[in-house]
Amino acid sequence: NKSLLKISVLNSSKTPGLALELKNILVSDGFTVENAGNITPARDATTMQIKESKKVYSEFVKESISKKYNLGGESVLDEADLYDIIIIIGK
Repeated sequence: NKSLLKISVLNSSKTPGLALELKNILVSDGFTVENAGNITPARDATTMQIKESKKVYSEFVKESISKKYNLGGESVLDEADLYDIIIIIGK
């Protein structure tokens, strides 16, 4: 059940409101986004970190992200992290 995932969306660009915009896309696709905010420094590309135990949801999340962004990379998130998935929007 993808609504049980804990997702954080962080905007590293200088354009305000992008994290909230992607949060709204993910929520409309059935995900739960527990955090949306900003992060520095700016990243060159939009990336996703996902726990190994949640990889089964990877393609569904990528599909939602692709409605607005090209995903530049994916990496493994530590199982002890507060969130299951962290998406960082690049510049």
